Amino acid sequence: MLLALVFRGVAFEFRFKLAISVIAQRWFGWPNTAFLLPLPVASLAAGVYAWHAFGRDGAWQAFAASIALFALSFLGVAVSLWPMIVPGHFTLWEAASPERTQAFLLVGTLVLLPVILTAHKRPTGSLSPDELVDQIATGGSPS
Repeated sequence: MLLALVFRGVAFEFRFKLAISVIAQRWFGWPNTAFLLPLPVASLAAGVYAWHAFGRDGAWQAFAASIALFALSFLGVAVSLWPMIVPGHFTLWEAASPERTQAFLLVGTLVLLPVILTAHKRPTGSLSPDELVDQIATGGSPS
């Protein structure tokens, strides 16, 4: 499945990059190719590492490599479309909200994020599925 996903991603990326001349020039024009080459090389390395980690008992390593593969793919799309946020219609600056709105959201995030992170109650113990069902059935909360 991973091999099919990687193959499909590579095929899509090449088709996408070659279909639009601006994107093809950005990726395959000489100075840019040297700067952008680490993205596909890192994607290939993450895919190979994930493939090998799936074969071993490395669930955490396979997960991390899969996340890296996703992030690198997303970064590749971002590089291809920059600065267009809606391809062919709006740049990032045209689609952005006014600066006062962004400042208001930033202040709200800076105030609420620490509150949410500190108020989040983490489970301290673990229950077996049978114990959890019994606790819910008797009206207790599964904290």
